[in-house]
Amino acid sequence: MSYAVIGTAGHIDHGKTTLVQALTGTWTDSLPDERRRGMTLDLGFTWFDFDGHRMAVIDVPGHEKYIARMLCGVAAIDIGLLVVAADEGVALQTIEHLSILASLHVPRLVVALSKSDLSDDVTMTIIEDDVRELCLDRGYVDFDMHRVSATTGQGIPALKQTLAKRAADVSRKGDGGILRLPVDRCLTVEGRGCVVAGTIWTGQVRQGDSVQILPSGKTARVRNIEVHGESVDTATAGYRTALNLAGIARTDVARGFEIVTPDSLRPVQRCVAEVSLYQDAPDIPNGRFVRLHAAAGSVTAGILTGGSPLSAGMKSVVVLTAKDPVVLTPGQLFLLRRPGACGTFAGGRVLAAHGIGAHRTGKLIAFGKRLQNGPPAERLLAWLDLRGPLDLSDPATARDLGLSDSECRKAAAEAASRGHLENVPDSTWIISTTVRDRLAETLLQRLERRQRDGKPVWVESASLLEETRPLAPDAVRRWVLDRLIRSGRVIRLGDQVLSAAALNLTKSRQELLSRLLNHFRECRRPPNAAALPNLEQKPQQEIDTLLKLAVSRNMLIRLGDGWFLTPDVLEELKAELTECFSEKPARTVAEIRDHWGLTRKHAVPFLEYFDRIGWTSRDGDYRTAGPQLTSSSSGTPR
Repeated sequence: MSYAVIGTAGHIDHGKTTLVQALTGTWTDSLPDERRRGMTLDLGFTWFDFDGHRMAVIDVPGHEKYIARMLCGVAAIDIGLLVVAADEGVALQTIEHLSILASLHVPRLVVALSKSDLSDDVTMTIIEDDVRELCLDRGYVDFDMHRVSATTGQGIPALKQTLAKRAADVSRKGDGGILRLPVDRCLTVEGRGCVVAGTIWTGQVRQGDSVQILPSGKTARVRNIEVHGESVDTATAGYRTALNLAGIARTDVARGFEIVTPDSLRPVQRCVAEVSLYQDAPDIPNGRFVRLHAAAGSVTAGILTGGSPLSAGMKSVVVLTAKDPVVLTPGQLFLLRRPGACGTFAGGRVLAAHGIGAHRTGKLIAFGKRLQNGPPAERLLAWLDLRGPLDLSDPATARDLGLSDSECRKAAAEAASRGHLENVPDSTWIISTTVRDRLAETLLQRLERRQRDGKPVWVESASLLEETRPLAPDAVRRWVLDRLIRSGRVIRLGDQVLSAAALNLTKSRQELLSRLLNHFRECRRPPNAAALPNLEQKPQQEIDTLLKLAVSRNMLIRLGDGWFLTPDVLEELKAELTECFSEKPARTVAEIRDHWGLTRKHAVPFLEYFDRIGWTSRDGDYRTAGPQLTSSSSGTPR
């Protein structure tokens, strides 16, 4: 059996509730005031089966005073049933309600020309032409129109047939994703406690599930589930559903609240959105407070335009600032209203809600423009440029972007293939090339500032990474620093780093010096200086000049005959030599060579250097500890 949710729309006294009774057999005005005054004041709910299709019906009030309740009712419907009185024609709320259906992208429209028994053919033909023009103007091209009378029954069977045909076209969203059920009805049932009802937007709910109530954040357990009066174990997206909740009081939930999977969504008070003003909308100045209607609720919100007012017919990116927390997600549709008749002046779409931080309005509007019509890869890059690195393994990353996990990963792969994004090695972090370069410049500025401030230009890499911790995750900062080292813009010796700019070298010489030092870094078997010109394809004189600079800055220690080591490696060899002599006072070259794990090619010139500086003493084929080997005052010679 197919299923669809129908929502009525139309001006007051055009016969919506009477028509619903003709369709379903139920009079939905249940409040005493409604019966006394003869008008719908709140939402009415019922359903009917026809020709193998089940259709839920939400009857909405037509008076402009109760438009907020109407908006709550049509927030999640599959078919809009626009009711126009055949003896009156298009009226104010006819226009407003149809604009609302169009702004909420209600995909199917059926028009009922009610009270046809009180009109004549000529009048109805004129009204039909007016309605057709109005519908086309609002973007509805494929819609049905029926002349009906709830009093005589004229046209009711045909209307039911059309609604059933439209219901058959509705494809349910499935049960994937997080649960999201905006509450449009809540009450206390004797013997059961708190019961809430609404249409499930996404996900599913099972009996016994734990759920969270937003915006309060309180949790509850689902005691029972009903769909149109029938108890079920599970309810899925698209169905009108009532939940009996345990663990909360009736006062803990109200219309406009949302029932969600625990810890899946967070209410916000700021979002970036696209708004489309109606053709008859007034000018909306920057900072104007209006009513934001989203899902089943509404809040007061300010519109930040970046300066210029919004004008009729404009489609613009704005920042909305809500006075109270509200649940908003990317792609969600909403409406904006101001007080008074026909107060709805714009529809809108959320572009970004979570993770936008406290950025300036202008920056967020520019960010929103990149999100407006961009493909997933472009939207991902916009987010990366705004927020910095993102973790692909975090479910919130895709959710904040309004994408599925697979869509997010596909977008990342596409952006990477175009050279706009990089995957940080050995991690799940991704970063845009723009943010990568910005972070690299920040690290360089921190190093260069030390020279300007008269501080030691060498700094522990761990210290540099720690002071830039707020800028990016550890894995990202380490990777960016390593890229700077590989490029020659930062020089590293052991655990210390230095901005190559501090050496006053040209960029090409900075890069060459960095490459030269890479031959010696953490290496106890370095090449001889005579081999470097061939390895680097550079003149011997240029190589020698940079080696002298490295020695003068204590980056390298000259051992003699073209051999160099870094101070760290030299200290390692010294420590191992001390250990070697502690076990046996006199050692041959072969024994020391094996202890160091070297070949004779390196061990001999190293030991000859040690002899000269007093770390070893030679006696024939043996060497013993020299007078400087254990001296606490002696450092590594230059």
